[in-house]
Amino acid sequence: MTSTAAVAAGAVSVGIAVSTAAVSAAIGTGVAGIVRDLNNDKHESMSAYEPHDPEEKCWILAIEKGPGNVRVLRFNSECDARMRFHKSWSIRVLYNPDGKEVATAGWNPWARGTIRRVMKNAYFAH
Repeated sequence: MTSTAAVAAGAVSVGIAVSTAAVSAAIGTGVAGIVRDLNNDKHESMSAYEPHDPEEKCWILAIEKGPGNVRVLRFNSECDARMRFHKSWSIRVLYNPDGKEVATAGWNPWARGTIRRVMKNAYFAH
């Protein structure tokens, strides 16, 4: 192997190592954000398994805080609800005061399905 080939091979190895470290750091940061978000609700959340009062008109942010643990956060204004929606790392579904889904975000389709099912069959069931 020539010295140029050896240098090139070394550069490729360093490039792979740097890329692997960067991806691992990005994943670690994402996981840390999700864990922090799950445990850091400053807004009081309540169980989504209890039906809500249909007379109470508020914006609802539904999140899954662990498998099957669907929680709701209620907001008086759309602005506050959307701000919290966009700050969250959790799987989440935003509902307007009429109970219609208006936004969803997050990478886990199974958790999103759980949220939708619980909201339809328990929280919005009246």
